[in-house]
Amino acid sequence: MADSPVLRFAIPNPFFEGATNVYVIAAGFPTLIDTGIGTEEAYQILKEGLRAHGKSFDWLEQIVLTHHHLDHFGLARRLQDVCGAKVYVHTNDLDAVTQYESWHDGFVDRLRERLRAWGTPETAIQEAAQVLLYGGKRLAQSTPAEPLADGQRIDLGNGELEVVHTPGHSPGSICLRYGRHVFSGDHVLPNISPNIGGGAPGTRGVLKRYLESLARVEKYQTAYMRVYPGHGDSFTDLSGRVKALQKHHRERDRANLALLTGPEPKTVYQIATGIFGKMRSFHVALGTAEVFAHLEKLEGEGRVVQWNHMPDLWQQRS
Repeated sequence: MADSPVLRFAIPNPFFEGATNVYVIAAGFPTLIDTGIGTEEAYQILKEGLRAHGKSFDWLEQIVLTHHHLDHFGLARRLQDVCGAKVYVHTNDLDAVTQYESWHDGFVDRLRERLRAWGTPETAIQEAAQVLLYGGKRLAQSTPAEPLADGQRIDLGNGELEVVHTPGHSPGSICLRYGRHVFSGDHVLPNISPNIGGGAPGTRGVLKRYLESLARVEKYQTAYMRVYPGHGDSFTDLSGRVKALQKHHRERDRANLALLTGPEPKTVYQIATGIFGKMRSFHVALGTAEVFAHLEKLEGEGRVVQWNHMPDLWQQRS
């Protein structure tokens, strides 16, 4: 069976990654992969994009989310209400989609806790929390959804999508294999390294799982494949991009260690400012969470320790 056409729509996104790619597989059961953020502008651009191909929202039969972040699932409820499409998301991100409002409040509370433990100034904590509370509630809604599992196959009517669980950027991040195509979400991006840790701040093992997931998808490289990422242009060298991301995280390990060479232990926030410089708004959460993900991995490797077992102070193992 030949692959059905893949349509791409670049949906404006106010965050630093740039436009979010939304894809439609024009198969027997027309399937939308991700939705874009929940703004009127995003809705109208997607609507006009489909219209340019002679289609409307009513044509869509199912929506598959690569992960729960706002710029990827924000329009899901509105589109579901319009066309009745089923929505699918990995089980590890299910609550964040189906119980979004309460999940989001809990996430902000947990983030405040972690930022304090990491030595973040209170003014920076409140700034990050306010941005999340104000923006988050306007850009997505709870959406009824079906859970997905690794290895599951989604029927397209004349083909299927294979679900590949790739935790790291979010607990339920997935890639999707469709013939010679791979939809990589934010797991593998062509130009930037996806944040690791910000989606589940303080969770242990996040970076380890991400690196394991990278190694897993690298094996899908074929001579005729094309990768469709959540941001940026499609590309063909999946293996090369995976190797570049692995190298990036090795270099980030070294940068964390270099900042811990002196006699004084440092907080996660101090290390993050040493790596990223002055951080504002939600970038405080992203920067500190990624530093913690690296420190926790280095601790597991016996290369750093928590000073006097205090969770907010770190130093190299002597």
